[in-house]
Amino acid sequence: MHIVNEFIQLRRRVAALCVLALSLGLLIFPAFAHGQEVGSGPALAPGLGSDYRDATQAPPSWMQFAKLVKYRFETWISANDKVANRFRAYLIDHAGKDDGPPQTLTVRAWVNPDGTVERVSFPPLKDSQADDDLRTILKRGNIGEAPPPEMLQPLNLRFSLNLKKK
Repeated sequence: MHIVNEFIQLRRRVAALCVLALSLGLLIFPAFAHGQEVGSGPALAPGLGSDYRDATQAPPSWMQFAKLVKYRFETWISANDKVANRFRAYLIDHAGKDDGPPQTLTVRAWVNPDGTVERVSFPPLKDSQADDDLRTILKRGNIGEAPPPEMLQPLNLRFSLNLKKK
């Protein structure tokens, strides 16, 4: 019975995280910049250069791929493993504190032709373990398909880091 209750609680937390990811978190902010790392922070567009494309100007295949990357990242962050659990615990335990995460975080992701995440970049969190955990989580697997031909990278994805204590 104890295991069943733990499983139910875990499923509720994952469901809440998924709802949060869909409504407030892991909101896709797909901006694309070719071949170079771009400025950090929420106001990305001004310094991006001529290869930048706003999400409203991106081809539908790029948007579809960005949604797939978003889905994979949501799944990996929601995973029930040591690293993902530790990262979510950091978010919950430090939310709203001086040493806590920002409310939103823009992650830049580069995806290889084989669907693996080559690298990710984001402004540092105020905790080096959380930085390492997030980087590990976002680079852990394969997106499942190749980026569309001629897709500009990196993908810029905005995450909401507003998890609430239960």
